[in-house]
Amino acid sequence: MNGRLRFPAAVTDMMVWTAPLPGSAKAALQVLVQQLEAIGVSIAALDQEIARAHAQSPVSRLLVGIPEIGTSVKNHLPIGASHI
Repeated sequence: MNGRLRFPAAVTDMMVWTAPLPGSAKAALQVLVQQLEAIGVSIAALDQEIARAHAQSPVSRLLVGIPEIGTSVKNHLPIGASHI
């Protein structure tokens, strides 16, 4: 599971396994979890766009091969994009 999605899952698990929450608190948490999940989907789409741009950019691929600079560039690429 993606690290960004662990928090919403943890909140959902907490709502299931802990003492019952008042209805309004549970409703508020459900809204927050839905928003966090939507943000996670948006971030994943942006990660794919960045990886695609990196794959198509000779300059970006060249920078990855330069010691010190490459490490910094790789650290800012989505997971799996640095090998492209």
